[in-house]
Amino acid sequence: MSNGSDTRAKVAGWLVRLGAPVFPALLACFKIVNGDIGFHVATGRAIGLLGHVPRENVLSFAEANHTWVLHQWLPALLFERIDTALGPSALVVVKVAVIYVTFLLLWMAIERRNEGEDRWLPLLWFALAASAAACRFYVRPYIFSTLGMALFLYLTADYRRTGKVSRLVVAAIATGIFASLHAGVVYILLLFLSLATAGALAFAVSKRDPATRKVAVATCISFVTALILSGIAAAIESPWGVEALTLPFRFSTNEYFHAHLVEFRPPPLNLEVFPFYWLLLAAGGFFLLFRVYQAFSNRRNSPDWFGLLFETLALLGFGYLSLKHQRLVFPFALVAGFVLAGWTGDFRAPRPRLFDAPRPRLFDAPRPRRWVAGLAGLAAVVVAAGGMFVQFTNARPGVGVDDRYYPARIFDFIEAQDLPGEAYVSDGWGGQWLWRFYPDRRVFYDNRLEAYSFEFFREQYQGIRYGEEGWQEKLEHYKIDMLVLKYSTAGERRFQEGRPNIRDLAFESPAWRLVFWDDLGEVFVRADTEYTGCASCPDYRAFNPDTLNPAPGVEPGVVAAEVAAVWRDTPSARGCFGLSMATLDLGDVGGAVAVLREGLERFPDSPLLLRLAGALTKESREGQP
Repeated sequence: MSNGSDTRAKVAGWLVRLGAPVFPALLACFKIVNGDIGFHVATGRAIGLLGHVPRENVLSFAEANHTWVLHQWLPALLFERIDTALGPSALVVVKVAVIYVTFLLLWMAIERRNEGEDRWLPLLWFALAASAAACRFYVRPYIFSTLGMALFLYLTADYRRTGKVSRLVVAAIATGIFASLHAGVVYILLLFLSLATAGALAFAVSKRDPATRKVAVATCISFVTALILSGIAAAIESPWGVEALTLPFRFSTNEYFHAHLVEFRPPPLNLEVFPFYWLLLAAGGFFLLFRVYQAFSNRRNSPDWFGLLFETLALLGFGYLSLKHQRLVFPFALVAGFVLAGWTGDFRAPRPRLFDAPRPRLFDAPRPRRWVAGLAGLAAVVVAAGGMFVQFTNARPGVGVDDRYYPARIFDFIEAQDLPGEAYVSDGWGGQWLWRFYPDRRVFYDNRLEAYSFEFFREQYQGIRYGEEGWQEKLEHYKIDMLVLKYSTAGERRFQEGRPNIRDLAFESPAWRLVFWDDLGEVFVRADTEYTGCASCPDYRAFNPDTLNPAPGVEPGVVAAEVAAVWRDTPSARGCFGLSMATLDLGDVGGAVAVLREGLERFPDSPLLLRLAGALTKESREGQP
C-alpha cells in the first residue's frame, strides 16, 4: 500500500515539476519585439564573413574604427545560425526553450530548499515570479545569464540541504562557463558574493561554531574560484579579457544612459506592464521584515543564520538594483520567487535543518493546513491568469516578428526604390536595419553601447536627433543622404521641452524631401540628390505625420489630396487620421466619418482612431459640427 502511495507521490511530483515551467514558457511565446536581436544576428554574420571575432565596430560606417568590446559573440553566432537556417520563428522557439529550462531549475531549487513538501504555496510565488519577469522575456543573450542564475540557486539549495561542497565546486565551474556567453555573468557573481558574505557573517554571529566555519571557508573559496574562472573564461573567449565583465557596471553608472535608455530607467509605476513586479517587490519587503522579526524573537531555537543572511542579502541586493534598472527585473524575479517560496514554507512548518540549526516557524503543524494550501493554489491560478492577460495585452502571442515594431514596409520601400547613400537611422531601428541590410548597408548608430564612444553617442547621434545646433553640418560631414526615423515619443517631447527635433527640422527644411511614411516612421532624402529609383517620389509636405498636424498655411483641400494618396498607397492609422481630419476641416462631416469607419475596419485596435471616434461621437451628441 505504501509503495503505491510513494509511486503516486513521485508521479505527482514529476508532473508538477515538469508542468509548472510550462506557464513561463507560454509567457515567453510571443513575437519578437526587441530590435536588439537584429544586431546580434548581424554580429554573427560579421564573424562568419571575417572569419574571426571583430575587435572594431565593423557594423557602423560612422565610427567604424572604434574599439568594440564584444562580450556576447557566442550567442550572436548561435542566433545567426538559427536565423539563417530556420528563420525568426525558430529564434522564438529557442527563447521559449531556454525560459522553460530556467524556470524548471528555479522550481527544482524551490523544491530542494523546501525538501519537496507543500507544492501549492511555493507554486504561488513561482507564478508571481514568472509573471513579474515576463516583461523581459526577450530574444537576447542575457537569457543565458538568467539561466545560469537559476542553476546557481539550485546548486546552492542542494548544498544547504546536503552540505556537499561538491555542489559549490560545480557552481563555480558553471559560473566560469556562463562568463564566456554574456557579461551578465556578473549577476551570478553577485549571488556568489552574497553566499560568501553570508557564510562569513554566519560564522561571526554563531560565535565561530565549527560547523559554520566549514560553511564560511567553503563559500568564500568557491566565490574566489568562480571569480578566477570567470576571468579566465572571459580572457579566453574575448580579446579584451576581464574588461568585458566590467561593461554592466560602466553602463549602469552612467546617468545619461539612465535618462535616455529605457532598460536603464527605473520600472514605471503603472499597472500596464509591471504590476506583478511591484506586487512581488512589496511581498518581498513584507516577508523580509517578518522573517527578521521571527529570527530575533524566537527564543527557543537559534535561526539558520547562513540561510537567512544569504537570502536576505540576495533579495535586498537584486531588489535595489531592479528599482534602478528595468533590465534587472528578471534577475530579481528569480531571486524573489526562490526566497519567498522558502520563507513562507519555513513559517508554516518545521523542516529538517542544516548544521543542527532549526529554522524559525509560525505554525506547529507538521503538515500544511489544507485550507492554506487550497487558497495558495487558487491564488496561483489567479496570478497565472493575470500574468497571461498582462503579457498578451502588450505582446502578440506566437512566433516570428511583430510587425508593430519592425518597419518592414519602410525597409521594403528603401529596397524597392534602391535608395543609395548612407542613412541616419533611429537607434531603436539600428539593429533591425543591420538584420535586414548588413553587410550591404551599415548603420550610423545602434544600441550596442560597447561599440561606440560615449562622446559619439552624445554629441553626434543625439546631437542630430535632438536637432541641436550644427545638425545639418554633422549630416553633411558623414555624407548622409537619407533619414530613417521613428516618430517622436511623449517622453522625448517632454525632455526637449517643446524644442523642435530632427523630424520637425527636416520636415521644414527645403534641403530634405519626405518621400515615405506609415504608422511606424518616415523616410527623408536629400532634395539636391538624384535618385534613380525615387525620381518620381512625391514630396509629402502638406501633412506632418510625426505631429499629426497639417503644415502651416496649407489649404485643407491640398492636405486631403496628399494624405488621400498616402492612404491609398500605404494604408495606415495615421493616414486615416490625417485624411479624416482634413475632410472634417473641409466641412464634410459625413466624409470624415466614412473615412474613419474604413480605418477602424482596417485597424480596429488603433488608440489614435478610437480616440478620434470618441471625439466625433461626443461632438455629434453635443450638436457640434
